[in-house]
Amino acid sequence: MSKLALIGAGFIAHTHAEAIASIPGLTLSAVCDVDSARGRAFGDAWSVPVVVNSLDELLSDHRPDAAHVLVPPHLHRRVAETLLKAGVPVLLEKPMALSVEDCDALIDVAKKSGVRLGVNHNALFHPSVSEMTKEIDARRIGKVEHVSASVSIPLRQLDAGQIGHWMFQEPGNLAMELLPHTLSVVERLLGPVEDLSVLLSGRRPLSSGVELPRTWQVSLICRSGTAQVFFQPGSEFEEWWVTVTGQDGSLRADLTYDLFEWRGRTRWLPALDQFLVGHRNGRLLKRFARKGFLDYAFSKIGLKSRCDSFFVGMKESIRAYHDALKSGGPFPGDAERAREVVRMCEKVSQCPAIESYKNGAVAAKEEKAEGAESSRSMKQVKDERRVLVTGATGFIGGHLVEKLTGLRPVTALVRRTSGLPGWLDSGIDLVNGDIADEAALQEAVKGVETVVHLATGGGNSWSEIEESMVGGAVRVGRAAIQSGAHLIYASSIAALYLGDDREVITEETPCDPSSEKRALYARAKALAEKKLFQLVDQEGLSLTVIRPGVVVGRRGSAYHSGVGYWINSQHCLGFSSGKHPLAFVLVEDVADAFIQAIELPRKEAMSKIFNLVGDVRLTSREYIDELVRVSGRPVSFHPHSPFGLQLVDSAKWMIKRVGGQKVPFPSLRDFKSRGMPARFDCSHTLQTLKWSPVSDRDEFIKRALAVHFQEAREVLDASRTAS
Repeated sequence: MSKLALIGAGFIAHTHAEAIASIPGLTLSAVCDVDSARGRAFGDAWSVPVVVNSLDELLSDHRPDAAHVLVPPHLHRRVAETLLKAGVPVLLEKPMALSVEDCDALIDVAKKSGVRLGVNHNALFHPSVSEMTKEIDARRIGKVEHVSASVSIPLRQLDAGQIGHWMFQEPGNLAMELLPHTLSVVERLLGPVEDLSVLLSGRRPLSSGVELPRTWQVSLICRSGTAQVFFQPGSEFEEWWVTVTGQDGSLRADLTYDLFEWRGRTRWLPALDQFLVGHRNGRLLKRFARKGFLDYAFSKIGLKSRCDSFFVGMKESIRAYHDALKSGGPFPGDAERAREVVRMCEKVSQCPAIESYKNGAVAAKEEKAEGAESSRSMKQVKDERRVLVTGATGFIGGHLVEKLTGLRPVTALVRRTSGLPGWLDSGIDLVNGDIADEAALQEAVKGVETVVHLATGGGNSWSEIEESMVGGAVRVGRAAIQSGAHLIYASSIAALYLGDDREVITEETPCDPSSEKRALYARAKALAEKKLFQLVDQEGLSLTVIRPGVVVGRRGSAYHSGVGYWINSQHCLGFSSGKHPLAFVLVEDVADAFIQAIELPRKEAMSKIFNLVGDVRLTSREYIDELVRVSGRPVSFHPHSPFGLQLVDSAKWMIKRVGGQKVPFPSLRDFKSRGMPARFDCSHTLQTLKWSPVSDRDEFIKRALAVHFQEAREVLDASRTAS
């Protein structure tokens, strides 16, 4: 039994752990992560016996038979080199490193140490790619002459506002992070690159000041043929396919839908030939589609282990590496081949066309450095009017900080000080840490008059949500008590029960008395309010609670989950008939209300609750109609009754329970509340805060919806003008 260690306990580590658990002969014996809390949580989730936070401790006390290195790409060389020098075989996540020079250094160390170095190019083991390479190796299409690929993928990190991710630090990082999947297939079929050119178009500006290309067109001349790759990161429609053209036919692998097609010649005349090829491909597509659906269904009810195409590719790549490690045989992700993939990516990331984008990234870094210097000087000028904002990098937090800057001294508690959005560039005192870090909280609240707690946290289970959202709010509340600060807690109307069309919701309406029957977010917001008011009664916390409604506007999403459940950007499943006015509010109006609450004398603000719902309250159907009008895209609203939604989710619940998953039964109460048939009366908030949200419908639509598509058009027009 080979004992393996994972270096890094981030997102991809969970897939590695699941794959290792399903491969006979492998066992996960240790995990190493510099973040001790993350390492412990991962160890608990996967019953890993050893959790350490340094390589030295791992190698001296718990030496593994092999290690999977899953740290960010800029750390690959340093971490892998340490393990290889110690004689530990290494499987690196892609890319192998960030330069050919670093790849050569790792290859040299591996050879001197006599240990195997591999790279997890899991796309090579994707089921449709495996089928394609099998056909090519069997000479079904003759000699391969050309490869074309189209890669259009959403960027979930950007959609979630995670601009601090390594791949968004400068434009070339996108190529290093995302292109190795496709270029590993090109290298496998055509060999090393001999010449390469890149055409970039469009600009996607980030709030950090960095600009990213919207489309990349890469043309390659390789040792055995040519290739073209169209790459569109951040697209809404996901597509990933590879077509191989040979002397005697072509093959197409669809990696998004896990489908496979063949084009060739038969012995018949053209008309019949066309029919037979089409008929054969129809059967092929049906076979792949049927297998994919049945695999999914059987895995969900526990009759089959996980077998989605992504996981299969990961599992088979990991299995192939360890089989090669034992036998000494070939491995498609061997270091020498992975080096060639990095060489391709390096040429793309350093192409002349990218220089103008790089200049923007450099300017953003310089401005960030100046802002950090300004923040350091401001740190010495703490006064009684200072405001601490948690969640300052978020949707509401960003707009609040923008409006607060210049009105009051501001401190922001941030998890990292790099890759921050533009509104934190200057004039803001940054404290590194998060709401789980009590020492960082104590540092952040020093000299602060008001704390605005907007950070939420997250998790996949109630225990995780309770710790991050409820526990985080309590920690912030206690820090405010110790410093004598007033706390403004950002709750949500989700904490209320909104499912009764006879109910008029006011600031006096309590949280849902049956919140334990609600979804995790609503349940956590209701419990956090309860815990904070206990601190008011027991420990003298000075508290104001603000409950924003369905917040929309600039830097948010046009496809808001308060409208319904979005299957994709074209289809929205309503939580009701779609005829009830929804509790919309513009994000700028929310920020204004928070500022008014900050300026309110403490005696008037203590123990007050304010609901923030704007004056323009579209129904779901009206919202979708306006979305279609301003976007010019086909978007459909599909109304449902709460009971119908519960029936659908009950079927899903049953499948998951049969498969062994412990999930709560779907709540009819929660579906009723999401439909929002209750009405809002915010007259007390309007009067007390002297709050004036936008009341003109056209202005609301412009700032809530049109802004998303107008910004995209302006960016496109600017890039065309520059060209």
